[in-house]
Amino acid sequence: MGMIYETAKEHGLALFPSGHRIICCDRTGTRFGRPVLLDDDYASQLNSILFEQTLYYVYQNTQRELILKNITSGETLLKIAHDYSPDLPRLTALGNRLLLFCMVRETVPASSRLLCFQPFTGKKELEICGRLPLTAGYSFCLCDQFLFLAVSGKVPRSSACPSFLPESPCELFGISADLKIFSLSEQFLKTESAHQTEIEQLKASRHDELEQLKSSFELSQKLAERKYALESEKRKQELELMKQTAQAELDRSKQDAELIKAQLDSAVRQYQELMDVASKYREEAAKWHRRCMKRRTDS
Repeated sequence: MGMIYETAKEHGLALFPSGHRIICCDRTGTRFGRPVLLDDDYASQLNSILFEQTLYYVYQNTQRELILKNITSGETLLKIAHDYSPDLPRLTALGNRLLLFCMVRETVPASSRLLCFQPFTGKKELEICGRLPLTAGYSFCLCDQFLFLAVSGKVPRSSACPSFLPESPCELFGISADLKIFSLSEQFLKTESAHQTEIEQLKASRHDELEQLKSSFELSQKLAERKYALESEKRKQELELMKQTAQAELDRSKQDAELIKAQLDSAVRQYQELMDVASKYREEAAKWHRRCMKRRTDS
């Protein structure tokens, strides 16, 4: 699924996968520029964020590694080896920090861990909570200077725009701007009634915003797909016109060559005919010369 970002007024970027490729193109107004190939080893789970006017993206490559890059340098900023069995990568920004979350799947014992990486600090990754079920998933939302995480035993049904609170029982965590982790379950959800009340309040407060974001995203995606299709069709027509023009030029060149050849053949024939006539004249002249010489000799 593609993503569109506004970088300035009437300007933006579109990032989307196509087969094993990751493509980026500029947008000016309602027009999209020529697609640029960023990577050709894409497998799945593309996620991105516009951080400090630079577009960062993470994806799982064909070697099952998680790769973090930005479109400016193209260099690998962070690589999480397939030995970790990384899954569900998500990028977000908290304060002036770029954070990468992902699930690490372990087979022995069969469990998952939710880790947080800081690409620019080189510090060891943070473990958000203890071991989770192998099928565990998570989602998060930002509020002021805090990041709220919902960790559950099931992967959210929609990986593109997951609901903040999964339907299955979940644990809630908060992360402050200085990366201090605290459990919301322990601090605020003291009873099942209070737990349900806060969930409903949070769902109600975020529902309209999430629906608006989802609608805006879907509209932007459809617009991008339509513009891309129109540009592709236009380019196809231009190429077909160029092909027809080139073929017409080639046909004219062949006709000109055939005409020149015919003229050359005609000139050769005329020259040969003149040479034959000249030869006959020489023979006739030689005969008259011999006759004249004989008459002089006889007289």
